[in-house]
Amino acid sequence: MDQVTRQLERGFDWEGKISWRSKSGENITLQCRAMPYQAVGREPTHYVYVQDNPLENHIYPRGSVPSIRKGSYDLKSINSEGAQSARRQSLAKLHNLPLEAPITRVISLICAAQENSTGQVVQILDKVVDILRTTELYSSHLKADNLRCEDPVTSDLIGALITQGPVPVSTTRRSSNDSAAVKAAQALPPGAKAVFAMNASPQIKELLDSSLLWDFNIFRLEDLTGKRPLVFLGMNLLLHFDVHKTLGCDEKTLYNWLTVIERHYHVTNTYHNSTHAADVLQSTACFLERERIKRLLDELDEACCLIAAACHDIDHPGKSSAFLANSSNELA
Repeated sequence: MDQVTRQLERGFDWEGKISWRSKSGENITLQCRAMPYQAVGREPTHYVYVQDNPLENHIYPRGSVPSIRKGSYDLKSINSEGAQSARRQSLAKLHNLPLEAPITRVISLICAAQENSTGQVVQILDKVVDILRTTELYSSHLKADNLRCEDPVTSDLIGALITQGPVPVSTTRRSSNDSAAVKAAQALPPGAKAVFAMNASPQIKELLDSSLLWDFNIFRLEDLTGKRPLVFLGMNLLLHFDVHKTLGCDEKTLYNWLTVIERHYHVTNTYHNSTHAADVLQSTACFLERERIKRLLDELDEACCLIAAACHDIDHPGKSSAFLANSSNELA
């Protein structure tokens, strides 16, 4: 459970198998999933935990959720208590078989080795287990030695930006309801999908329609978002310039990255806060919309400009350069 807790505290979903001990003393392995629940731009407040019961899966027909009501049942077999009992016994026998994936065996051995190891070794093995649990086991990543900046915050932000989450692949046929939902999502105007996904108020949506105008009211957006305008305006502008397609990531990755960026801006600063970052980002987007600039820059150049504008004053202490220099601050 420590592995699950650490994964949730980082803001990521966890899915895997957990062994539970029954009242009779037997170990039962269940497929489980846990995910953090959080409001927009805030730390997780609740954890949602779901576990599958293998003895109940057989009573539902296969297919998507909207098609459950149309599923066909064998009424004779369902009403037959003997058939139900036989199925339960066969499922119980299948569940008790010594079936274990090699990766699960490796993780179990690592966890067993942690019990008699030192603190430093335990931390290293925790990182190994985290790597083995990821779905991107064979994906390429930037080496930490090649990062010029030794600041851990900067390294985490770069890693969050270049990491692409797993793309869900549907293995079942879409029902008519699913197809209608997909068509409705495709009919949305550019940038609207992210705004609706963040549950933005009608006032915020109306204000973001003018996000590419030079006289955009950034202070109005600051009031509507509770001094957290960077995520809303950032998603609107980054999706307008197709930054997620340029970087080869999904919209959720952009949203998570902007959330981390905004958290590292000090709300107590009167000037160098996330509102200032959003204002610079909006001004940069206005310049990028000019025809002369479009002829000079490609998609990657535009993405770099927008990203630099969003995080140019991250973690700013709110002091002047002279003050930081005279106080021998590392930022100077």
